[in-house]
Amino acid sequence: MKKIHCICFLLVLLAIFMVAGGGTVAFIEAYDQDIEDQKNIAVSVSKEYLSFNDKTIEFSEQLEQFENVFGKYFEDMKQNKEITLDTLIEMENILKEVNENTPVLKKTCGMTQISDKEILKQCLVFQKNYEMMINTFVKMVNSYNEAVEDYNRWSTVDQLETYTSLIATDYIDFDQDGTFLGAN
Repeated sequence: MKKIHCICFLLVLLAIFMVAGGGTVAFIEAYDQDIEDQKNIAVSVSKEYLSFNDKTIEFSEQLEQFENVFGKYFEDMKQNKEITLDTLIEMENILKEVNENTPVLKKTCGMTQISDKEILKQCLVFQKNYEMMINTFVKMVNSYNEAVEDYNRWSTVDQLETYTSLIATDYIDFDQDGTFLGAN
């Protein structure tokens, strides 16, 4: 009888060790997978961030061109309409590319816990710059449309059309800090 109890005890003990060992192995594999996933995310974020920075520069150049060409006087409106519209369209195309090429950045930067300091820094810059780009674009479209409407009230000969964006029509608070960067 003692022999059976000993064998049962050893079998139970063996089962406990096997379950504990299996759990430990599963935990280690999950941990290793998590580390690998974090590395992949870091590489993707860095790659998308570099591309985003290039688009930010392009956007700034288009914004500068828009501000240089966009006149406050009605006489300039008709003359500069083509260049201004082309600039708005180019800005919108840049934003479209940014939206298409930054899914990992948007997803990762929306997470509440980011442990990698470099990714955290890139996310903070991305969030601010993305919000600024969208809101600045919406502001430029609104300014253009307002000037067109003023021009149309003043001009009885040629009526200009307003511009409607397919990408952004309202100001955003991408980082949800209560401030709409670029909207003012």
